[in-house]
Amino acid sequence: MEALIYASHGSRTESGNTQFLNFVKEMMPIVKVPLQSFGFLEGIKPSIFEAISTAIFQGATSVTIMPVLLLTGSFASKDMPAEITKAKEMFPTIPFYYGQPFGYDEILIQILNDRLEKKMHNNRKFKAVLLVSHGSYDENAHDQFEEIAQKLRFNKPFDVFTCYLNMAKPSLENELENILNQPYEEVYIVPYLLYSGGFTIEIENITSKYQESYLDKNVILCELVGFDDKLKDLFLRRITEVQPLV
Repeated sequence: MEALIYASHGSRTESGNTQFLNFVKEMMPIVKVPLQSFGFLEGIKPSIFEAISTAIFQGATSVTIMPVLLLTGSFASKDMPAEITKAKEMFPTIPFYYGQPFGYDEILIQILNDRLEKKMHNNRKFKAVLLVSHGSYDENAHDQFEEIAQKLRFNKPFDVFTCYLNMAKPSLENELENILNQPYEEVYIVPYLLYSGGFTIEIENITSKYQESYLDKNVILCELVGFDDKLKDLFLRRITEVQPLV
C-alpha cells in the first residue's frame, strides 16, 4: 500500500501551519494515494520521521515524501532527505520516493502576474517590482528565484528586482532603498512566500517605513504567493516526477 507524506518546514506561527494544513486537506481528495499524512521539520509535531513511521505501521509498503516548499533550498536538498535517511535505516525493506519543491514553473509566473494585476495602477508611471524571498544557504534556491524574476521581467513594462529576508543579499531594506533612489515612481513589493505570519509582518513594516520616508513615490505591497489554487495542479505534476531515494 502506497503512502504519501506532505512535508513542511513548519511555521513559527499557528496561522502559518494552519495555512499549510488547509492546503493538505484540499489536496488529499485529489491525490489518489490510499495513505496520506503530513510532517514538519521543526517547531510542531508530527516530525517527518514520525509521519513516515506511522504510515508504515499502518501498512504502507512504499512511501513518497513531497516537500511543500517554493524553492529548492537547503530544507529540500539536505534537511528533509536527512529525515528520510533516518527512516530508511529503521525500515530498510521499504522503498522511499522523494519529490521536488514547486521550484521554477510557468504557474508561478502566472501567480505573480495575478498578484501584480490586482494592485498595479494602469498609468504611464515608471514602475519597478521587488520580489522578496526568505533566503537560503543553498545557491540552487537563489538560481531558481533569479530565473523566476527573469521570466517575470520578460516583455513587461516594468523592471524586476530580487531581495532576501535572511541568509542572502541584498536585503529587503537595502534593495528597496536602492530602487527608491532611482527614477522609479511606483514600487510593487511581492512576498515570494507560502505563509503569512512573522515574515509578512516584517515586510509590511519595512514597506510602511520607506513609504513614509519617500512621500513622492508609491510603495505598494502586494499579496504573497501563498497557497494559490494554481499550485494544486503543479503539486500533482511534482508527484508524477518523484524519484527513488537511494
